[in-house]
Amino acid sequence: MIASHSATKDRRVLIAAVGPLVLALGACDHALLGRFDAACTAARVVWAAYFLAVAAVTPRLSSKGLEWATFIGTIVSAAAWGVLVLQTGGASSPYFAAIIALPLLFGVLAPDSVRSSVAATASTLVVDGVVLGFERAAWGVSLTSLSLSVIMGGIAITGTIFYRRLRKAEVALSQDRERAVKDLAISESRRLKAERMALIGRLSSKIAQEINNPLAFIKSNLEFLAVEHRCDQEKSFDPVVADCRTGLDRIEKIVSALDSFARMDDVGQESCGVGTLIHEASRLASLRTRTLARIHVDLPERLPLVRANAGQLVQVFAGLLLNAADAIASDRKDPGNIEIRGSLEGDRVHVLVEDDGPGVPPEIRPFVFEPFFTTKDAGKGTGLGLALAREYLQRSGGTIQLEERPGGGARFRVTLGVAQVQVASDEAEQAA
Repeated sequence: MIASHSATKDRRVLIAAVGPLVLALGACDHALLGRFDAACTAARVVWAAYFLAVAAVTPRLSSKGLEWATFIGTIVSAAAWGVLVLQTGGASSPYFAAIIALPLLFGVLAPDSVRSSVAATASTLVVDGVVLGFERAAWGVSLTSLSLSVIMGGIAITGTIFYRRLRKAEVALSQDRERAVKDLAISESRRLKAERMALIGRLSSKIAQEINNPLAFIKSNLEFLAVEHRCDQEKSFDPVVADCRTGLDRIEKIVSALDSFARMDDVGQESCGVGTLIHEASRLASLRTRTLARIHVDLPERLPLVRANAGQLVQVFAGLLLNAADAIASDRKDPGNIEIRGSLEGDRVHVLVEDDGPGVPPEIRPFVFEPFFTTKDAGKGTGLGLALAREYLQRSGGTIQLEERPGGGARFRVTLGVAQVQVASDEAEQAA
């Protein structure tokens, strides 16, 4: 038996409805006989009590248990219906003509149980045979009645078989959909990690340089200490030690920036400060931008929190800074300027990232956010940075736009929604 939680709940309601309906139709017995018959009343009470009892225990029954309870219900129903037929006129009773509906009734109560539909059909044939045999009905009448019961039973059984096939197909489709969603989530996670690794790859040459430089003078200082210490043990080496510490601090900051970036989660959103994230992105991008451009940050002191994924937002800002630095490097040899400015307009935080490089030519502006579009040389860009930036921001209810910058250069406007916690806090302050 195939049954979901909601289907079991609906079935319980239907089974529970059978009991009151059976008792309510007792008025038909009085209309047919002109009185209430004890045997009819007893049959109805037993019939109704069984279904009410099954409805009461349905939540605790397994699928197999519910199927057997419904199977037994077909026998109880047929027996009770047979009593009603015999007590109200036999083959001439309206109940006799209606008994062919019994398989259809259980087709509704247990649409996925072939056993119940077969049992209801067999029980109907048994009641027909008993009543027709008891009254010695004509052969033609008996054949017609039994044929109708077989036809109605066949319809119920066929409907049950098709319902089971439909439910199996639905379950298979649901499982395929779950697998597809899971595979998509895995693919998305891999894509995000690939772009993050590509961004780190863009920094790799500078990382080596930034680490090798302090390592070189640390090594030189240590050699100097070894020689000088042997020659003059009373000489102070504090300046040399301080230089070593400075170099080690630089290495530590580089590793810390990369470690923080690598550990940032790509799942879920939170309330985060734009200033903190821009500082983190600047620190990360500085491995490359330090020799190419000067970064100027101008953010209001009380810029509200925004609702976004912190790791993705750092990646967005770091990508914009690296793009700006690459653009400046392609246009000139002296360092350029990158400006980051923020403002609050209503419930939206706006961040402008602009540079004084060559800018974006008008003919390619419509394509800059398209996946795999890049103007860089082969092997120097994936073409996914801005496309993913737009995707990240849209998930957070934000936007990113390329705008005209007076005086040349490129300007990107990132818009983010103020976190609801911040809005609620501001409203509470105003109310106070």
